[in-house]
Amino acid sequence: MFNTSIGIGFVSMESHHPYQFVMCYVWYIHIISIETVRGRILIETGTHREENRFMDKIKYAVFTEKTVRLLRKNQYTSNVESKSTRTEIKRWVELFFGVKVIAMNSHRIPGKSRRRRPLRGHKMHYKRMIITLQAGYSIPSISLERKEMNFTQNTS
Repeated sequence: MFNTSIGIGFVSMESHHPYQFVMCYVWYIHIISIETVRGRILIETGTHREENRFMDKIKYAVFTEKTVRLLRKNQYTSNVESKSTRTEIKRWVELFFGVKVIAMNSHRIPGKSRRRRPLRGHKMHYKRMIITLQAGYSIPSISLERKEMNFTQNTS
């Protein structure tokens, strides 16, 4: 079902289906069937290949004490590009993970200033998104990590 190869995207020849496009990112691996029409690649949902640029908008998942607590409430936290909008990220997460997003919270993390002798600069700023999924849905690879880390809810 999941191919363990790492890359941004490639056509898999090892699968049982004739055409599969393997989309890989830091915290997920997802396979989507494709077909070619007049030289363009259409993804199963009917969106064009240009929509794959959304993969680059999510930088990485965040694992801090607070975000681990939020995982218990089915809320996933990740850093995204600062120019990304909530609707873009929501649409992308629903499309590629096959989940239902019920809420999106975001805030902008300011870039920290840096100084080296006479030169001043700053690190780039980014957005942090907290994505709340509907009950019963989960993002597969993060759910596996949750089981491996033995997250148990307090019953008291």
